[in-house]
Amino acid sequence: MSAESVPGGASYSAEPTWPLPVSLRRVLLLVPPLLLAGLEVVHPQPQMTVQALMDASTWFATFHAIQLGLIGLVGVSVLLLADNFGRATAWATRIGIGMFLVFFSAYDTLAGIGTGLAMRSARTLSAAQQEGVFLIVKDWPGLGCAVRTQHPRHCRVGSCSRCARASRSAASSSTT
Repeated sequence: MSAESVPGGASYSAEPTWPLPVSLRRVLLLVPPLLLAGLEVVHPQPQMTVQALMDASTWFATFHAIQLGLIGLVGVSVLLLADNFGRATAWATRIGIGMFLVFFSAYDTLAGIGTGLAMRSARTLSAAQQEGVFLIVKDWPGLGCAVRTQHPRHCRVGSCSRCARASRSAASSSTT
């Protein structure tokens, strides 16, 4: 039974939107998600202490920079998969992939690269100032919520107020 005769309409297009050699298409379809899955196995998970986070900060930032590039390639993989079903030109597919790329990239930049660079920059500060940076960074999305509470939503609710208090206390401790 052909896909065109399936009740509910056609779900497969024999003519791809982007004609690529089969081997290149398969590589772009399979390799990025597999590389991302393999990379996630070595995701840095330092202890929630100032020293542990500073020690892992370079790898933390590098890991998330690599992940950022792979996420773009995963978006290409999803687009090619949608193309296999004749849906790559559908506006819903393009908007969905675009939103995923924009929002995940923004999240990953803040949570991963930003945390790594902030803690790496704190290496030259005094112990009190390092603690102030840590108090701010530990509440950033994705870093410490899963460690401190079973309900990540609770961590997000108070993050802004805790970050504001921590930055005020860090500023006042650095001026004294």
